[in-house]
Amino acid sequence: MKTLITTAMLVAMAIGLAQAEPRDRERKDDHHNYIIERQQIGAVQGPPTHRRIIGRREIDGYRLPNGGGMIWFEKNNVVGVTR
Repeated sequence: MKTLITTAMLVAMAIGLAQAEPRDRERKDDHHNYIIERQQIGAVQGPPTHRRIIGRREIDGYRLPNGGGMIWFEKNNVVGVTR
């Protein structure tokens, strides 16, 4: 009887302490190349013509093909358009 109770407690502890190994899928974005992704979807062509680094922000500017202004990206988000 004592062996049965001890085995049951050990099994309960093993189940309680078992946890899945964490996977860092979000960290994949740390090494993400946003310039190549913008070019693949056709949002822009060529490398950025301007880059502004403000603190930790890296903002890339691309000339618009109509000769007008510029479109500004931070990562994959448009943050502004200038004429």
